[in-house]
Amino acid sequence: MVDLDRQKKILEGIVEEGVLIGEGCAEDEEDGSFEEEVTIILNIRCMRRLKARVALSKIADGTYGTCSGCGQEIVPERLEAMPEAIFCIRCEKRMEKKR
Repeated sequence: MVDLDRQKKILEGIVEEGVLIGEGCAEDEEDGSFEEEVTIILNIRCMRRLKARVALSKIADGTYGTCSGCGQEIVPERLEAMPEAIFCIRCEKRMEKKR
């Protein structure tokens, strides 16, 4: 059983976190990869915050832990590891193949 209060606090933290540009990036590189890396990091963080907002709305409406793709239960271990998960592993992999 997933502790919804704990998950909600974690998700709210993800939504509220600031974006720190340059943290752990290859800023010493001279080949232009720094800008590309920053863009990738920003996109990942934006997607994580978006998923966290969706997960918070799912907590509010009582559907947290239900896959937004297939409607099946998301295993509690996945939710513990990734509180912002809104898809089960199978649906997440299916979506990654389409990208």
